[in-house]
Amino acid sequence: MAQIYSFIRESDEDLIVISAQIGNSIVEMVLDTGASHTFIDFGILIKEGYRLSDSKGLVAVETANGVIYANKFEISGIAALGIKKQGFELTSYLFDDPQGEYRGVIGLDFLIDAEICINLKTNTLKRL
Repeated sequence: MAQIYSFIRESDEDLIVISAQIGNSIVEMVLDTGASHTFIDFGILIKEGYRLSDSKGLVAVETANGVIYANKFEISGIAALGIKKQGFELTSYLFDDPQGEYRGVIGLDFLIDAEICINLKTNTLKRL
């Protein structure tokens, strides 16, 4: 049975922001079908008990502002859009604006096994 999720886009420049759960934290994240990998603000991981010493190493990440180096982590779990992943690997760094609207990006690696239809006319996402 298909599940439908709503999101808010008030202008054509707005991103698709969804809620995700990492541990006990509910995190607003951008759904980015142009991002191959999922990443999150390191502050969230710190809140959930992860430390820099838990990092699996640095990886180069291409962002809108150029290439940065971020730490790779394996987290115990992440859930969003009715999808739950355990032992999920993502990248993390300290965001420039910790008070920003979103704290991470859901990338294609999270959506790999999902069938998703995004409708920008109705601001809905259908997971089939």
